Order: sequence, then structure tokens, then C-alpha cells
Amino acid sequence: VLAAYQAELRRPATSIYLLDVSGSMRGTRIEQVEHALGILTGSEGNSVTARFVRFQRRERVILIPFASVPHEPAQYSFEDVQSEPQTYEALRDYTHALAVGGGTAIYSALDSAYTLAAQELARAPVRVVTVVLLTDGENNKGMSYDEFRNRLEERRANGLDVRTFPILFGEASSDELEEIARVTGGRAFDGRHTSLGSVFKEIRGY
Repeated sequence: VLAAYQAELRRPATSIYLLDVSGSMRGTRIEQVEHALGILTGSEGNSVTARFVRFQRRERVILIPFASVPHEPAQYSFEDVQSEPQTYEALRDYTHALAVGGGTAIYSALDSAYTLAAQELARAPVRVVTVVLLTDGENNKGMSYDEFRNRLEERRANGLDVRTFPILFGEASSDELEEIARVTGGRAFDGRHTSLGSVFKEIRGY
């Protein structure tokens, strides 16, 4: 019953992941990101838990790495069951190839994510769109928090409803991002005291 619900009855989802690839992510931090995303692409095998944590049938996944500016989005679709293994592999290859360097444009990246979210909902209003932000630093490039909040309020006034889940680790500041999570109906997670893999699994339960 649960498998049928996930694959056929649950509203289809679009998951947008903002991945901090600034210079401070070099080393073990980017390795943690790769490991956590691996869990969502089936690296934990075919147990019952693993099957329901990984990306699901009919889901669309958008990865947006960001440093001093947001990078081009990488988009993947699980709408074709026959190509699922190849899509999982392509996602793993993409995350394995992530390169780090540069500053940290958190709010420019979030703004890009909401632009894509609005496009997704215009194309398919039935979809559930969520944004997951992973960062280890302070915003030091691009759009300011105040500018971003003004744009967010305008979007929400126009009907954009997208939950946001910031994951903070390293030296990231929580106050502003916790406020964004609260306003959008999401939740902020502290990745400094638990594994990113565990946090990703918990977010998948929302």
C-alpha cells in the first residue's frame, strides 16, 4: 500500500537542492554532501527504508550548486520508470564531480530556486515543490537578506507556496535562514551535530 501511495497516489514532487560549493566546502564537507546525496540515489541498497528515502517515481530533482553566484541548474526526472537506474547514476556522477571555490551567495541562490519553483508550479500546479538549502557559511556575495526577503514576500503575495529547509553546518548563521524556514512553512536543521544523511532522510518525510 505504501509503495502504491508513493509511486501513484501521492502528489508528484519537485525537489530543488541548493548546494554550497564555496571554498570553505573543500575537503570533508563536500564529501559529506556527496555521501548524503548518495543516500537519495540508492547507495544504501534495496531495504524497505532505503527504497522510501531515495528519490521516488514521478519526482523531479533540480540541483543548483552555488558559490559567488548560482550555477546552472542540473535537472533530473523520475517520471519514466524505465530510465530510473540511469537517472540515479547520472545524479551520482554529477555530485561526484562537484568542484569547490569562491564566495557564498546564499540569497541569490535561493532567489534562483524560487524562480524555478514558480516555473514548476506554473507548468504543473498539482506538484509539491520544496527547496533544500545546504550551506556552511555566511552570505558574502550577491543579493542581501533584506533584498531577498522583499522579493520573497512579493512572491508569496502572488501565491507562491514553497517550503524551504535550510541545513546549517560549519560556520553558517542560523537566525536569517531559520526565519525563512518559518515563513515558508519549512524547518531549519542543524547539521553540525548530526550527519547530513540523517537530516536528508528526515526532510524526505515531510
